[in-house]
Amino acid sequence: MRRPTHARVFSHVSDGGGDGRESLASEATGRTSSLAESLTFTLASLSPLYAIDATRAQVSFAGVFYGLNMTAVVVYACHTQLAFLDQVKRIEHDLRHFSLARAECSDERDRQHVERVIEKCWAKRGGVAGFERSVRSGPIYDALQRAVGRYGLLRYFDVVVATLGVLFLGLGLHAHNPHDVSHAITTVTGVFIVMPLAFAGHAKITATLGRVAMPYGCKLALASFAFVACVLSLSLANFSLGREFCRATVGYGCLRG
Repeated sequence: MRRPTHARVFSHVSDGGGDGRESLASEATGRTSSLAESLTFTLASLSPLYAIDATRAQVSFAGVFYGLNMTAVVVYACHTQLAFLDQVKRIEHDLRHFSLARAECSDERDRQHVERVIEKCWAKRGGVAGFERSVRSGPIYDALQRAVGRYGLLRYFDVVVATLGVLFLGLGLHAHNPHDVSHAITTVTGVFIVMPLAFAGHAKITATLGRVAMPYGCKLALASFAFVACVLSLSLANFSLGREFCRATVGYGCLRG
């Protein structure tokens, strides 16, 4: 089979349904793994945001370097997500218009074997016609869509794992800080609540951009800006709420302001 979507569907049927879903889920995980790795470095780079030392009016080389690094990683991560969403769109199109008769086979004997397997497995559900309906809008379509993911959205577990480095870094840096309690609260809530919310919001924004007709460069620029806006806006809100929570509960080690 030269068409990957049909090959996956045939594998799903001939193996009883399990291996096909696992194979597609594995590919989807592989596509998002590079995004998760990139986001790890992105989040680790969010702290040195200032390239200019305001007290000395001098440009900080380290700040410029980290700023460029952060920009490059954000752009690459958004490019990866847009490419993934484009692949998902093509897969969904192939599934919606699936026809066993139009499937291309490198060897016609493969077609005969697949048709016999489908007729046997789907004898009580309409045979080949019932199978095609299931692929286009039924259980098989739903199972494959769940395996691939609708927005290219990282799972909650993936986001937490990708940001654990920031958790340990933040707790270590502020262990002896006069405002250690506030920083500990905002670091923990940032990793387990704020970052997953930021990624979820950004994924849906990017999915919306993917459906808009505009040059790819504009989509990439808007997706990158949306990522930074989601992370920074929620982080600032988390910072303020953590400070107020610290004052209301602990009463010491809290930020002023």
